[in-house]
Amino acid sequence: MNFDALADEDLLAIDPAVLEASLREQGWESQDLSIPAAIWMAPGERGERIFVPHDRTFDDYLPRLREALDAIRTVDEERWPALMVRLLAPLADVVRFRAAVATPADGSIGFNAGLRLIEGARGALEAATRAV
Repeated sequence: MNFDALADEDLLAIDPAVLEASLREQGWESQDLSIPAAIWMAPGERGERIFVPHDRTFDDYLPRLREALDAIRTVDEERWPALMVRLLAPLADVVRFRAAVATPADGSIGFNAGLRLIEGARGALEAATRAV
């Protein structure tokens, strides 16, 4: 994902609460301020700090959010794509399916079992869409 190409309206769609929940899950620690914002410190020895604004009406909201996201990317490049997907589509449902068969330690399943799993998942999703 090319973060630099994100339009301002895409960034405005990011909910600061979802961003902060993601940071908390990754071990960042927050320091609340007396203004609608927080400073977050990265886990580990690097001690990276970021400023996360909460109020979209601030004149510098977008530049501060871009700075925060860029710092997060610098600290954790590996999880960056998954974080951006979560931030840009936080209301999307995640449905996971598991095979009810014994699998090797690496989590693989046989071809036919895989086909049955995909067919069953598709059937479950089709039934759910009809029920709405």
